[in-house]
Amino acid sequence: MLKKGDLAWTPSDTTLVKLDDFGETVTQWCRVVVPTHVVVLSEPDGPYQEILYRSEKWLARTLDMYEINKEEVNSNVG
Repeated sequence: MLKKGDLAWTPSDTTLVKLDDFGETVTQWCRVVVPTHVVVLSEPDGPYQEILYRSEKWLARTLDMYEINKEEVNSNVG
């Protein structure tokens, strides 16, 4: 379960969205072209989580978000 502040990854072809002020209509969308790392900015809210992708806040489906293997990250550092 991902929580606020976690580093996560999302696979290619994931669609990210931004909603209007009422949270009802998609105002922008983008497609992740390659698997990429994102920062989780909120706890799960329904089917979406707010993330930081390319220095912008987006919503991603929680189902499209995966935890990063912490042992793999530690072995790649330093």
